[in-house]
Amino acid sequence: MWTTNTYEDTINIYKSYVEQKMGEVDLESSLRDILMRIEILKRDFTKRQSNIVLFIYTFSIKIYKEKALIPNMQDFELCGVNKSKIKSELEKLEEMNVLDWDRGSQEFRLKDPQDWNAPHHYGYNENRLQELLKINIADEEGIIL
Repeated sequence: MWTTNTYEDTINIYKSYVEQKMGEVDLESSLRDILMRIEILKRDFTKRQSNIVLFIYTFSIKIYKEKALIPNMQDFELCGVNKSKIKSELEKLEEMNVLDWDRGSQEFRLKDPQDWNAPHHYGYNENRLQELLKINIADEEGIIL
């Protein structure tokens, strides 16, 4: 019951916002969203780093914003990163050129993935990624490759 209520509450919070924003969303925003998700999957982030990046992504790019406002370090516990670990993890992500952290306003911006210094994981293969993307787009459009 709790999970159902939480899910429904989340839908209610986002529904009108997303409906409003969908009229304003342009091709560039949609492409940025897709490219950011692909880049996150390619990188050899630790589990904490992945959670942080996805957390910031959820409250910025995913809702068509440039930056995420995360007022308290303790808020990162919502993505599973303890408040005693968050500062050092954020600093590592800054060093890898993955994000900008405005300590005064507590705003976080994910940088252009082309500038990230985060390594790709061992299984990353650009050619296969492109093939898989084409296969799935063709599948959606009913095209046989």
